[in-house]
Amino acid sequence: MRPRTLVALAVVATVGSASGTLLQKPAAVPQAKTVVVDAQQALDYRPIEGANVFIIGADGGDLAVGVTNKFGRAVLRYVDHSEHPRYVFVEKPGYFVTGLPYRPGLLEYWILLGGIAFR
Repeated sequence: MRPRTLVALAVVATVGSASGTLLQKPAAVPQAKTVVVDAQQALDYRPIEGANVFIIGADGGDLAVGVTNKFGRAVLRYVDHSEHPRYVFVEKPGYFVTGLPYRPGLLEYWILLGGIAFR
């Protein structure tokens, strides 16, 4: 055997014998559910920074809001079906307001925005 192999085996044996069992991976910390919305330009798929993102309820009120970062991504809190969510909308000046129906359980949305051009 090469010396490198022996060193690796010695380390595993030492770690395993410290507690009598192999070390266990720490329990994962539960993460709160979130909804990720990616907003991109419909023409060339470039991310849209600074767009407002809303999850709208049945009564028309905002249930969750956010703003896209430089990668065109906004992370909003998860909205449960008991809050009666209806749509995910993205808006930014210079673009048409665009949205999709909200689907409880769906955690990612990809929304393309078309630009407004005046001639």
